[in-house]
Amino acid sequence: MMDGIIRSFEAGEDLQEAMLVKLNDGKVVKATAVTDAVIGVTHSVVKAGNVADVILEGVAYVQVDGATSAGDILVAKEGGKAQAFSLDLFSDLTTDTAIHTVGKVLEADATGAYLKTVITNAVMVVPSQKTTETKNEQTETEQTEEQQGNG
Repeated sequence: MMDGIIRSFEAGEDLQEAMLVKLNDGKVVKATAVTDAVIGVTHSVVKAGNVADVILEGVAYVQVDGATSAGDILVAKEGGKAQAFSLDLFSDLTTDTAIHTVGKVLEADATGAYLKTVITNAVMVVPSQKTTETKNEQTETEQTEEQQGNG
């Protein structure tokens, strides 16, 4: 199923239908990580070197791995599949990290499947745990200093 903006690219590798893809030297290849700049979803199966139609924006089926609820934000994971966004995915970050979201899933599923999704690519920055801990420590220090100054 497709309903949206579609553009054709050369496939840099064999791709399956409903797979998340990114650009690599002007060719589309599987997106494999939450930090990959996903450009869209493949419309059909295509062999490397052939033309791949990619849904850049709109409504499309996406291969999802893992449980989702309707409205969940999706991000890439290995194999060109999507997964529901969760801050738990980033608990070991040591630097602020740009995360490329794919869109919002329109269906709930307990195990993962081909799910109808609104493709709306966006970028968000997830702060590192270290940065968050440092900011929390600074806030606590400032609060202590204010309390001592008010005494």
